[in-house]
Amino acid sequence: MKIPFFLFFSFLLFSSLKAQSLVDAGYWFEKYEYSKSAELYSACNQVKVLSNENMKRLAYSYYAIGDYTNSMEILDTIITWTGIDPFFYYMHGEVNYAMMNFEQAKQSYLKINPIPEDFENEYNVSLKIAACSQMKQKTPQDYLKFEQIKSNTTKADINGSFIKNKKIIYQEKGKDSLGNLVKTSQLDSAELFLLSPYFAGPDGSLTQINVIDSLPESNFENISINSIAYSPLNDLVYVSFSQPLRKKATNKLSQIYEGVFTKDYSSITLLRPWKYSGYEDSTSCAHVSISKNGRFFLFSKIGDSTDGSDIYMSVFNNNDSSDWSIPFSLNVLNSPYNEMYPMFCGDSLITFSCNNPFGYGGLDIYKSKFNQGNYEKPIHLGYPFNSFKDDFNYNYLSLDTVMFSSNRKGTGDDDVYYLKLCREDTLLVLNDNDSIFDLKDLKKEMDDVFLSEWKNKDIYFDFDSDKVNKSELEISKLVEFLSEHPDSKVFLEGHTDSRGSDTYNLDLGMRRAQNTRDYLVSMNISINQITMKSTGEKNPPVDCKRTCSQKDHAKNRVVFIRLQQ
Repeated sequence: MKIPFFLFFSFLLFSSLKAQSLVDAGYWFEKYEYSKSAELYSACNQVKVLSNENMKRLAYSYYAIGDYTNSMEILDTIITWTGIDPFFYYMHGEVNYAMMNFEQAKQSYLKINPIPEDFENEYNVSLKIAACSQMKQKTPQDYLKFEQIKSNTTKADINGSFIKNKKIIYQEKGKDSLGNLVKTSQLDSAELFLLSPYFAGPDGSLTQINVIDSLPESNFENISINSIAYSPLNDLVYVSFSQPLRKKATNKLSQIYEGVFTKDYSSITLLRPWKYSGYEDSTSCAHVSISKNGRFFLFSKIGDSTDGSDIYMSVFNNNDSSDWSIPFSLNVLNSPYNEMYPMFCGDSLITFSCNNPFGYGGLDIYKSKFNQGNYEKPIHLGYPFNSFKDDFNYNYLSLDTVMFSSNRKGTGDDDVYYLKLCREDTLLVLNDNDSIFDLKDLKKEMDDVFLSEWKNKDIYFDFDSDKVNKSELEISKLVEFLSEHPDSKVFLEGHTDSRGSDTYNLDLGMRRAQNTRDYLVSMNISINQITMKSTGEKNPPVDCKRTCSQKDHAKNRVVFIRLQQ
């Protein structure tokens, strides 16, 4: 009698546990905590096969957390059921798309036939079908290492920019229904989430950047900070944040403020709305980034005048340190879709994210070369920078190491990743290395790379002209090197063609060298690091001897820029 009773008791116990686990799984599913719901639904399924409805929830939970292999296994069965909702054909296509099985994804999308109008409006199925053929041609980027940073939590961890060679990381903190901060281990049960900025230390530790309450009607304990940028030209710091607990809808939007750092850079104070903060036209403005030379100001903006979220730029007025230009839309970058998270990499590159349906999925990262206000058509980055999920805030730690954020399957909702490339365009030197933040060794390595790759620059002039053609001179990497190595110098040597008197040409060669020097100084190279001379028409690059062609004359109208250590 004991054995049957034990079995009966065990059956009741397992049934009770499973029932409770299903209740818990449903609770977490309804709270969008899909990692927990996937774990509980999966455990229940091991005891007894789930009902069709709960199986759908398990498939969606796996899909939501980026576990596409497990989601696919369940969806392969779900789409064989009769009378299935078209959404599951769509999700089957999405999972295949995420796994870069583009032909299989296309076939799944095509099963939604005809496509209901409201379904098409919400999910853009037709565009997904068209994108499947295009995405076949994408090739992955070679890389040596791809890891998360050590400080990632179960909630949002977002990569930020550099301020004074200090890396910023944003981390989500949680509050309960009474407004009290919850412990990191209890974040999943929090009722309100707010982003806070931190400086990342050499050992990976995080030191919070405090924002001192200095705005009327604002409670700085309840602000969510999404970006911080610093301008070296006016020594001001720009912060964008939202206030989700404010009563008025317009006050809840993210806006841009300007203030100052305390001397130790531990706090930001004296905040006031920026001139173009978003208050002035009731728009939402976020994701601030400023070029390393301080002249260009990027942010994303949503309002009546924008097409979704667009990227805007303001330019610093050198004649008035308190004035920025009226922001204007970067039309080459903006599209009918959402462009956001713009970031400057030094002075020569802009990166941003867009939800263009002809990408890998969600927000994808794009880059655009930038030269003193001129920017090029953006290029979509390949895998592994872009995934089926949202990928954003891409910038360089070094010449061959990048950092970005993504909500692909990782430790938490958004995680910070860094990736060491096998090869990539040489762009700039910032700091950190792949063990996260050993500046001294990395800088020496990057300096050696710069010196080995540096090629002397030549700038050419029109006939009888000393006007510098700035568009032909790419010196951003030289500017950065010289600013970090004040003992290094550049030598300018002015030349002319052979037409004109010796005296005139000697003066013309010097004026060309002087104007080149002035341009380098305007680019923040110290005048003490520049020496120059003119040779006029003597020692020309092209020795014509008897006669010179027009092309030969053009080659002799030049200023040589030579790096001297």
